[in-house]
This record gives sequence, C-alpha cells and structure tokens, in this order.
Amino acid sequence: ILAEPVGSCTDLVATIAIPMMEQLGEKFVHSPYAVVLKPSHGAKILSGEGKRGFSEKAEYIFRKQLEEAELILINRVDELEDSQQESLRRNVEEQYPGRPVLFISAKTGQNVDSLYDALAATSSPRGEFMTVDYDVYAEGEAELGWLNATVALSTETGLPIDSVAMQIVDTVRERLISIDAEPAHLKVLCSGADSVAVANLVSSDTPTMLSVSSGASGKHLSVIVNARVCLDPESLKKTVTDSIADLASKLGVAAEIESMESFRPGRPVPTYRAGN
Repeated sequence: ILAEPVGSCTDLVATIAIPMMEQLGEKFVHSPYAVVLKPSHGAKILSGEGKRGFSEKAEYIFRKQLEEAELILINRVDELEDSQQESLRRNVEEQYPGRPVLFISAKTGQNVDSLYDALAATSSPRGEFMTVDYDVYAEGEAELGWLNATVALSTETGLPIDSVAMQIVDTVRERLISIDAEPAHLKVLCSGADSVAVANLVSSDTPTMLSVSSGASGKHLSVIVNARVCLDPESLKKTVTDSIADLASKLGVAAEIESMESFRPGRPVPTYRAGN
C-alpha cells in the first residue's frame, strides 16, 4: 500500500502508480486510489466559509488530491455530528462527482472493514490524467514550514507522560495562534519508563488530542516533535524552541534539544509521469 495524506502530495497516480505498472507489469495491480480528507480543514475549504488558514496555492494542492481520487475517505467520523457529515458529503459529491465517499474513523475502526473491501477490489486507472500546474504546486508546498525535533526532559521527580505530551502541544498551539500561523499538523511522541504517549493537533480551532495514552510517569523522557505549519522555517523553529523553554521552566525540569531541523520542501520534480 502506498499511502500519503491530503495536503502533502498529489499527482501520485500519474507519477508513481502507472509508471510502476508500466515498468514492472503484472507485479502490481491497480486498486482504487483512495484519498483521506481531514474534516477540520476540508470542511472550511469545500464550503468556502470562515478563515481557512491556507492560501489559494496551498488549497490548490488539496483540491487536486480530491480531483485525483477514485475513492474519498472522510476520517474522524467519530468526532462529527450528523449535520457535519451531511454537509461534507454534499460538498464533496457536488464538487467531485462520481467518486464514492466513505466516512471512517482510524481511531475507533468504524467502517474500516468497508475500506478493506473497497481497496481489495481491482480497477483500471483512468484513461486521462488530470492537469497539474507544477509551479503552483511547488509554491503551495513551500508555504508550509516543516520541523522535526528530539528533546530530552529530566527531573528528580516523576513526570506524568500523558500530561507532558499534551502540554507541549498546547504550548506550541498557543504561540502559533498568537502569530496567526495555521498548523497542518503538530504531533508529539513522549516516551519514558517503557511507555509512550502521543498527542496531536490538526488545526488551530480544534483541541489537542491524546491519541495514545501511557498512563505512566518517568524521570527521564524522550520527546519527538513533528510539525507542518503555514510559517517560515526559522519562525517555526523559534516557536517550538521557545515553547519547550517555557514549559521546562513551568514544570521545573531540565530540557535539552538534541536535534532540530526546520525547512521548506523542495520543488516536486517527478522522474516519471504518465501521459507526458
């Protein structure tokens, strides 16, 4: 399975799936190409209402991904009211007709069996490939700063791992809101005492979620931070660095940033593209 979340790449059928099938033949069979839609941003973009947080060029990528889809998956159905589900379905079906829509929850497993059934089917790739403006694509990708960091936290008394993970995300979230920077995602994995907690944020107007609970405490914690934000890399780096320092001071712990890289993605240049 080749999987890629909405908002980070598009044109996968023409640049990966079809070239692999052409060069490797029967070793690969084309199943329906499914695209996962994140409701927090998707609802804003599709409805055209409210503050969406991203530019038209970034939204161009999002829309191209839905255009390319042969099956559209709307995740986090467990968090959506019936009216929200109906609105999303209506907007998707009106703007991207002919594509089945399936609501799923990766968290609870709702409708995952139906997804397996859909992916187990075989289908023929479309005879025509969508047009992609790679200049707009590159500019849209470059608007998001990427950050990866590892941090070591230590204290003489035990720290509740779940709380630390949540507080890191909350602290970064507050700083991003203060500078009007929209996160595409913010993920924190906090480990210690042979246990792991994961906290994440999917948009500025949603609360921090504890997706994996450790239920444990530890004196020495290892933290991994992964972020994609509509912000330049240096500002993103400063935001995360200052957030770690603030939280360390608040908790009275020692914090050491072991590694941190922040950058913009390079221009997408496919080696192969069917139809060219």
